[in-house]
Amino acid sequence: MEKKCDLSIVIPFFNEGEEVENTIRSLKQTGGDSLPVILVNDASDDLFDYRKIADKYNMIYIENSIRKGSGPSKQIGIECCQTEFFLVIDAHMRFYPNGWVEKILQAVKSDKRAIYCCRCKPWSYLAKQELDIPPHYGAYLEIISHDKNLILDPQWIKHDIWPQQEICDIPCVLGACYVASKEYWMYIKGYEGLKHYGSEEAFISLKAWIEGGRCRLIKNVVIGHLFRKEFPYMIDMSKVICNKIVVATLLLPEDLLSDIYIALKKNNQKEYFYAKRLFAENLMEIKLLKDQFKTVFRYNYDRFKRINESLFNN
Repeated sequence: MEKKCDLSIVIPFFNEGEEVENTIRSLKQTGGDSLPVILVNDASDDLFDYRKIADKYNMIYIENSIRKGSGPSKQIGIECCQTEFFLVIDAHMRFYPNGWVEKILQAVKSDKRAIYCCRCKPWSYLAKQELDIPPHYGAYLEIISHDKNLILDPQWIKHDIWPQQEICDIPCVLGACYVASKEYWMYIKGYEGLKHYGSEEAFISLKAWIEGGRCRLIKNVVIGHLFRKEFPYMIDMSKVICNKIVVATLLLPEDLLSDIYIALKKNNQKEYFYAKRLFAENLMEIKLLKDQFKTVFRYNYDRFKRINESLFNN
């Protein structure tokens, strides 16, 4: 009998079809059958029978009645976890037989006040095979970018900044495979405040650093991620911008806000107008979260700024 695992897998998805089972099969073959998995169907409308997959592998299955977006769907799955730790992944991933479960648990148990990510190996979504691109090393975060379209967007770290360390600090998690203690995640309130799609990595990474925790990269765990050239669904930029406004308002210092708002508006005037309306609809929730964060966050933005800016000097 396999030992009960301390790690739950959370897989949110929308219209992923057969890739949901492909991902499950890959993680089970390399991580063992004892891994508890939670599937969160974000109101898929492709008529694919996802419940059948959940029943086949004896998994928890949650189906949103309306589409809520990737961040809220991840949060729903994480809140359902019955284990101390969780790994949240996209529904188009590939796992290697490299002892990743044990390595992930060893890392997260060594520092429970950290958000971890693994190295991401790009795969072709169409060809279902590895691309000739080295695995990445997490990310840093564009704040006020030279490219105004990248404001508050994570950017890949493409070389090993600290080669002497097996697990190292990074400014921002990226790669669609995030690991944490459920207790710590709930303490910093996870993705609460985000709606729809976008800014999940920036949000959770900034919160970890500002609270006094950190973001870390587990270098010896590589997970394949199937990258698409375009999304299989429409992306509403006003909703993406709304989440950026939420992140900036909740976590960034006042002296940065006006520059960020101006840049977002300059590049997306129509979308920015609708984003502000969406933001206003949730203003009471944002104000409540901001008050709650005052009791959680012990440090300030400068702590994140130091680690983030160090990437520009390497």
